Amino acid sequence: MATSTFAERIRKPLRALGFGVAPATTTVDASVPLVTAGSGAASASDPNGSLRLRTDGVPEYRIGSAWSTIPIANQAHTQSGAATFTSTVAVSGAFTSTSTMTTTAGVASGTARKIGGQSSVNSASATTVTNIAAETDCSLTYSIPANTIVAGTSVRIRAAIRNPSTNGTDTFQAKLYIGTTAIHTTAAVDLANDDIILIEGRLVGRAAAGASASCAYMGQSLNKTTGAASCAVANFATNGALVVKVAILHGAQSASNQSILEILEVDVVG
Repeated sequence: MATSTFAERIRKPLRALGFGVAPATTTVDASVPLVTAGSGAASASDPNGSLRLRTDGVPEYRIGSAWSTIPIANQAHTQSGAATFTSTVAVSGAFTSTSTMTTTAGVASGTARKIGGQSSVNSASATTVTNIAAETDCSLTYSIPANTIVAGTSVRIRAAIRNPSTNGTDTFQAKLYIGTTAIHTTAAVDLANDDIILIEGRLVGRAAAGASASCAYMGQSLNKTTGAASCAVANFATNGALVVKVAILHGAQSASNQSILEILEVDVVG
């Protein structure tokens, strides 16, 4: 096959600082996508469909009146606006979304399930709570950021308190707080050394973020051999940060009464 003479003729003469590609002869100039080149991120308010060839990074395209990078293997990618993937996408680095992510798990017309997961878990024990005469907060906490909880958001909380030392028949009790509300309180029980108190609950948002947004809570706890269930509906100021914490209450003040919050785990979905 003969070499294209057109390619040979056009290779050097076709050079410009930028040009437009009109989708139709009737397209007005202000709507013609542009092709430009240069270094640095694109900043011009070019028409949608425009392309910027970066001399120092990944090319960018204009869509939805915002610039996004073109996905290239082993290069960082920023997506502005919605993105739909219908096949496998392999990610070897961090993948961060500032909006809701959903999946149908390959099921045609399947329910779009929200993707979420662990927001916080401690890597060390909390400070020992001991010799207390009143309810005392554990040192491990997690602050749910403002506006996180909206209608359909699910916050799962797990807490495990170990009680390495006990005194006589003194009782031990734990309370789970979300903000200033004690949403779950365990039974006050006489424990033996190294007995565990477990709390597991879920808070579900029922309204948009606001100063008094309705949420529903359900949970269960185990305190030695005594279990307890909790179900409540309460209003929270979800437009501000909400601190998740555990407080301990001993039946009597004694240096021999010791409680340690070993695990505080918070997962947020939706």
